Amino acid sequence: MTEQTDIDLWLKYLDEVLHTLPADERADIVNEARAHLEEKVAAGQTAIAALQGFGKAEAYARPFLEDHRLSQALDSNGHVAMTKALLSRTTRSLSSSLGLIGAFIFTAAAVIIALLMVLNLLHPGWLPHFIRSFGQGPLTDFITGPALYPLLIALIGLDLYLARICLIGATKSAISQTSLQNT
Repeated sequence: MTEQTDIDLWLKYLDEVLHTLPADERADIVNEARAHLEEKVAAGQTAIAALQGFGKAEAYARPFLEDHRLSQALDSNGHVAMTKALLSRTTRSLSSSLGLIGAFIFTAAAVIIALLMVLNLLHPGWLPHFIRSFGQGPLTDFITGPALYPLLIALIGLDLYLARICLIGATKSAISQTSLQNT
């Protein structure tokens, strides 16, 4: 095989590995890789040495694919899509791990509050009695009286909002990290 054939085969395989990306993005990545490889060969490296510097096509493509998956998850605005994209990065990214932990904690708090509301509907008076066990006073009377359900609904909304902020922040951080890897 000629040196150019080795490079062409690697680039063809890179294009295949990047098949989930839009065609224009895929072409840009392949063309940029081609330019870098040709520069190395023109500088006196063999094609094999230049290709070894790039590593396997799968490893070279991974940050581009990950960046695309994260961007799609963020654009989708979906909790599930962002969670899936972040789960694949938890072993390599502290910000992804912390974002998922924060989202889990806030979502769990919202679910617990919702369960407390249901429990209070099934057993009226249980929740106010439970809250009063922590202390008495005018604020406790107000919280356990007419403000109970609006307050709990507001807390659920706040928890879900904070969970969303954790996911969006972690996803944006992960995109920044993969963008740095791509440069």
